[in-house]
Amino acid sequence: MKLAINARWLIPNKLEGFGWYSFHVIKALQQILPDWDFYLLYDRKINAPLIEGLNIHNYTIYPPARHPILWSIWNQFSVPLALKIIKPDAYFSPDGFLPYKAKLPMLTTIHDLNFEGDHHFVAPTIKRYYQKHIRQAADVAQHIFTVSEFSKDDIISRYAIKPEKISFAHNGPQQVFQDLSQHKRTMQYRFSGTHDYFLFVGAQNPRKNLHRIFEAFDAFCHKHPKRYHLVLVGERMYWDDDIRMAWENMAHKDRVNFTGRLSSEFLNKLYSGAQALLYPSLFEGFGMPIIEAFFAGTPVITSLGTAAPEVAGDAALLVDPTQTEEITNAMLRLANDAELVRALRMKGFERAQKFNWQHAASQIAEKLVSLTHA
Repeated sequence: MKLAINARWLIPNKLEGFGWYSFHVIKALQQILPDWDFYLLYDRKINAPLIEGLNIHNYTIYPPARHPILWSIWNQFSVPLALKIIKPDAYFSPDGFLPYKAKLPMLTTIHDLNFEGDHHFVAPTIKRYYQKHIRQAADVAQHIFTVSEFSKDDIISRYAIKPEKISFAHNGPQQVFQDLSQHKRTMQYRFSGTHDYFLFVGAQNPRKNLHRIFEAFDAFCHKHPKRYHLVLVGERMYWDDDIRMAWENMAHKDRVNFTGRLSSEFLNKLYSGAQALLYPSLFEGFGMPIIEAFFAGTPVITSLGTAAPEVAGDAALLVDPTQTEEITNAMLRLANDAELVRALRMKGFERAQKFNWQHAASQIAEKLVSLTHA
């Protein structure tokens, strides 16, 4: 059997959400379906592919899809042409986009619907593109996968999808982190001038509640006598007026450190050295940094809404992400209560063991087999 896969997010040294998901699911499918051939469709030349094997076949199809117009060309023209040449038994897209007129079984993963609703978590042009094309992909897909019970219910409700057409399976960790707290002082010297620090990991955009993170940290600094820093890992994606204003009004900018993207090794050490992960996101379809922090032995402050409580369980401090004071108070609790920190570290590590990629890949493999043998 032959499976074609949208692999345009598998960019070496630049893996993010879709990329990590693609990487882990495809690697697991290789093991579960060893007799299948996998045709990975890229939108640019990859000199050192992240996934290799005798049953892996790499295809570069143009144009490079880096803009909504090019996304449409790639998905609606380039992919269908490649499918006619390859003649696969099925097509799987891990980013929620599908060609509308391809005549074969198609499956996709819609991770969440953060672009729906009245909020402005993404730029307007991106929002409009996602609203149109994700909804159409949901209609044409033979089956949809998602990453949380919350996202499953949201997709069923918003898109009027029949429950039997959609399955959910939690993600596993992007990388297998471990407790490296013995490197705490090294990380402090490198990123926070020997001071303890709170950590944020993720793309810097309105959905991550960055303006309230700045406000909450500033309030924490006013209330706590010890000097703490805030370290932010990830690329600056989209700062709206709220984020820019909160940043400009900060009294403790000198305690905020932006690292950009980090290697897995540094990120693991940075997690382990942190007082806590600060992740009060306004909307999460899953929330991968929560699991990464748990594996690294790091306490977590996260939201009591969307998918975060489903992922965190009782192993994190849950706050109302719209209430800056709640975020500040949670930071104060973890700065002042060593016993609470120890308890959350233990609960977090235990919780982390529940998340793996095998379950998600097994569900996809099972559906592929049933659709291609129908």
